[in-house]
Amino acid sequence: MSLHSESNSAPPAGWKAALKRAWPTIRILLSIGLLWKATSGIDWHAIFESEIQMEPLWFLVALLSATTACFCGGCRWALLMRKVGFQGRLRNYILLYFTGALVNQG
Repeated sequence: MSLHSESNSAPPAGWKAALKRAWPTIRILLSIGLLWKATSGIDWHAIFESEIQMEPLWFLVALLSATTACFCGGCRWALLMRKVGFQGRLRNYILLYFTGALVNQG
């Protein structure tokens, strides 16, 4: 006689596989939701018409500059990691650098 009931068995392998496939999509949707929540209280119209007179072009230049800095930092880390013997794809090192920058902002 078994001490464990049938309802306490492990979830089927198909469920785990489906969750593993869906996890990147879930993370992206959660990130979008968090960004929406973080920016939903901002009165963008008031910011653009404030005394500061923020110009959208300069905002885009700043965004491009920050993105380029992260990209170059990721390339630098990839080169350093390869020098010490870690062999990984350049794309993975750049993505890890962007992830680290996002976590550090939080």
